Amino acid sequence: SMIVTRNDENGTPINKDLLEESCVRNNISIVNTLKRSADPAVILNSKKEAETLIQKLAETSPHHKTSTTTTKLPRVTVVGLERQYDKAELKKMIVSQNPGINTLLNSSSTDEDDKLLDVVAVVPLKTNSSLFKAILRVSNL
Repeated sequence: SMIVTRNDENGTPINKDLLEESCVRNNISIVNTLKRSADPAVILNSKKEAETLIQKLAETSPHHKTSTTTTKLPRVTVVGLERQYDKAELKKMIVSQNPGINTLLNSSSTDEDDKLLDVVAVVPLKTNSSLFKAILRVSNL
């Protein structure tokens, strides 16, 4: 999720040290920072982290309005598949062959927003129609 902090009524942006301190103190990891138009913004790993940061900023810097917007989820392409797998079968194969992904998806401590592994499509390659590629949508983790 992305949090946008609006400049206060005097046009003053939020203090970056205050923003960073709020993230560190609350164990919130910043994926990226950017300046969206005139307002600073931070991209975080999950909605839960965004909600926590908004709550903390409301306490520490109430004169700066904050809002969230969703960010585009990452996509991964797996190229060179020898056949056109069923989406469910391919997802099961990916999870079973990757212990880290398996642990992430099956851990009770993993936030639901971070458990995304969706097979969007399995299509033939343009350059070699006997091979296929899978397009996956995944969480930020």
